[in-house]
Amino acid sequence: MKTIYTLLMTVMAAATTFAQPIQCFFAISTESPREVMMATDKLMNSEFGKSFPASVALYQEAFNGEQAHTHTLGFTFEDAETMQKAWSMWFSSEEVMGWEKAINPISDNTGEWMTMPLVLEGDISKDQVFMRWAIDVTGDANMYMKEWTKFTEGAIERGMDMSSYGLSAVMAGVADNDMTHYVFIGAPDIPTMMGRMMTLQKDEEFAAFSARVGGIRTILHQDMLMSIGAWNVPE
Repeated sequence: MKTIYTLLMTVMAAATTFAQPIQCFFAISTESPREVMMATDKLMNSEFGKSFPASVALYQEAFNGEQAHTHTLGFTFEDAETMQKAWSMWFSSEEVMGWEKAINPISDNTGEWMTMPLVLEGDISKDQVFMRWAIDVTGDANMYMKEWTKFTEGAIERGMDMSSYGLSAVMAGVADNDMTHYVFIGAPDIPTMMGRMMTLQKDEEFAAFSARVGGIRTILHQDMLMSIGAWNVPE
């Protein structure tokens, strides 16, 4: 696995100063998930981890088709200045060096993205299961956002249950045929998520929304993720 130091150099160069949350995701493939979880938990419960100015989450890719990664490590920063401070701490931390020595031999990096939430509703920390659609918006991104927002706001008004949901744009890490945006919905458990997905598939407005945006976006893949660890979550 490449070190996160190496992976973040371009991410930091892409960040500018603005009061906007930023999220960074690092996808890895491992055959030793327990060891990765234990090493990450040890890091985030250290004095360094407790003082690290970001919310951190580890997700297991429960169902993601033929994609190589098995887990995703996510960081949420309040803004670009906070991200700059956080990674400066990360690069100089002996605890991080120990974490990398533990997970590098048992994992491989498969991708990384810096994203900006455009819409983020609900309390993600209360959800454990997430359905995520990775999309490539090839047409008018503003039009897609307007249509998606119109649909989600209408769905809430019609009584559709979505405890957390969002739309994000990828700011760095985009390659050919890669996602430019992703959307997600959350649920506290798998049965609840399955119920929400069944409701969504039967919803006529969802079908109408999909038809309206079908010409400007392509769904690259649809995944189910499970949160298996969360640290520094705001109360």
